Amino acid sequence: MNFPLVADITKEISRSYGVLTEDKSVGYFGAPLRAVFVIDPSGMIRSVTVNDEQVGRSIDEVLRVVEGFQYSETHAGEGCPANWRPGKRTIKTDHELKKEYFAEAFGL
Repeated sequence: MNFPLVADITKEISRSYGVLTEDKSVGYFGAPLRAVFVIDPSGMIRSVTVNDEQVGRSIDEVLRVVEGFQYSETHAGEGCPANWRPGKRTIKTDHELKKEYFAEAFGL
């Protein structure tokens, strides 16, 4: 993966994304929360995950979400259901066509 890394020394980035802890009553006051922002090539934020200091992030989940967005961008009319993985069944976005997915997945 080729992308830039930044150091948020002034805390301007974490503040502008709303993840800087500014509540003086918590032990990690002044620190950014653990966050992942998935931003598409057009600059739109497509997914946000924010945890406090007790729980870290899951790179597997971040990759799954990115792969899901990439898949849906190249397959019009299809979406990636919960827990989807590459190569697994997708769901049609059309209201009537999605019934096929639910009928098969849940025996409806």
